[in-house]
Amino acid sequence: GEYGLGRMTSPQEAGLDAPAQATLLDEDLADEFGKPMHIPRAIAIYERDGGVFWRHQDALVGRTDSRRASELVIQCIVTISNYDYLLSWVFRQDGTIAFESDLTGIMLGKAVDPHAHEHAGHTGHMVAPGVSAVHHQHFFNFRLDLDVDGAEGNRAYELDSKAQPPGPSNPALNAIEMTET
Repeated sequence: GEYGLGRMTSPQEAGLDAPAQATLLDEDLADEFGKPMHIPRAIAIYERDGGVFWRHQDALVGRTDSRRASELVIQCIVTISNYDYLLSWVFRQDGTIAFESDLTGIMLGKAVDPHAHEHAGHTGHMVAPGVSAVHHQHFFNFRLDLDVDGAEGNRAYELDSKAQPPGPSNPALNAIEMTET
């Protein structure tokens, strides 16, 4: 990437950066000159609670069944200048994969005229007299190759809902139809 997120990976501490039960793995990368670079405790792997996975109450028999979900998290922390990015891939029991990016650290500040508060609102917000935190954005882009079993056997499907038009088959205007792409 533009900054070399891999080589800017920070070592993690179990119980602080990741849960105490996390497994921490070292990472060996190539630096910007192609030389080996060892990062201790670069990757944290742990399981966390994922909320309610399944629940149903059967009022007729007075029974409720509920199951908790768990998620497998693979996390690294990348420090770029004044920011620390917690980058996590989350694998859920329903087969979904999510990416989470958390940002922490110190705001990007710049010196401004302490008497010109009205100007800071366009490019930042005042955090102290004469200091503006600059407005800016951070973008992450990924390319995922999900050909787990080869290119031929994998297909992605999208199921879309669409309101049916008003008429005799939809008198209450609440009918929907599903189309698969």
